[in-house]
Amino acid sequence: MRFPIFAYSCIALSVLVSNDAFGEDSKSTLAAAGKNPSQIEKALAKVPPSQREGMEFLVENMPQRDLDSLSSDYLLENTRLAYQSWREDPWAKRVPKAIFLNNVLP
Repeated sequence: MRFPIFAYSCIALSVLVSNDAFGEDSKSTLAAAGKNPSQIEKALAKVPPSQREGMEFLVENMPQRDLDSLSSDYLLENTRLAYQSWREDPWAKRVPKAIFLNNVLP
């Protein structure tokens, strides 16, 4: 399946515009994690440097129900698998980072 470059560009631009907080400190997100901030902090502390950007993106854009319930093991494993797929699968070469972060990683 071919996906026009124009469509990728539009989606990537909308992702970048809608995520003003990307890359900023995640303290406010951790405060919103209810009884689960230790799991989120653990995931951020243990994520490999090559996957740090993705984990920060997930945490900063995570719905409340996920902030409240997801374990660090779940976040780390799924982040690892998403990055592995992005590195190894043939389709990955056609997927820009913004599309990966917003549509593949979650």
